[in-house]
Amino acid sequence: MGRVVVLLRGINVGGRHKVPMARLRELATDAGLTDCVTYIQSGNLVASDPLNREPAALTNELAGALRAAFGFEVPTVVVPNREFTAAVQRCPWPEVEDPRFVHGIFFPTAIPEDLASRARAFMTPDDPDRVEFDGQVMWLWTPHGLSKSRVAEPITRLALPDGRRGTARNLRSLGEITARI
Repeated sequence: MGRVVVLLRGINVGGRHKVPMARLRELATDAGLTDCVTYIQSGNLVASDPLNREPAALTNELAGALRAAFGFEVPTVVVPNREFTAAVQRCPWPEVEDPRFVHGIFFPTAIPEDLASRARAFMTPDDPDRVEFDGQVMWLWTPHGLSKSRVAEPITRLALPDGRRGTARNLRSLGEITARI
C-alpha cells in the first residue's frame, strides 16, 4: 500500500472555491484512500492508496469527485510519497533564512524544457530571485518575498502545453506535509 500526497490548487483563497478539509478527507475516503490526513486549509492531503493507482488515474478520480461535490474544477496533483519526499530533499535552497520564501511548484507531469525556458526568460542578471527545475517541480526562491518579486507572478502562471498549471507550497509547508507522510 503506497502513501500519496494530494495537492489542490486555488481553493479557500479569498472566500472563493471553498473546500472544507473534512469534506476533502471524506471524498478521498470514498475514492478508496485510507489514513487521510490534511494540513492547513489550502488543500494538502496525505493518504494511503491500497489500490496503488497510478498518479494520473488517482488525480482524475479525485478531481472528478471534487467537481461533482463542489460544482467547480479543482486542479489536483497527486505525487507518490517517495517522489514527494525526494523532491523536497533535493530543494536547491534548503538552508534559507526564511523557508516561506522558497516555493516548490508541483506540476502533474514532468516540466518540459519549453516551459523551463519560458520561466528562465523572465529572469535578468540583476534579479535576486532564482528558479530551478527538478522533474515535475519548479523551485522558486524569492529572498524578499513573493509580493516584492518581479518574476513570481508570471512564473507561477506558466502552464504545461495542455493548460494545466502547477500548485505552489512554501518550504515550511512542504516540511509539514512531509512530516505527515
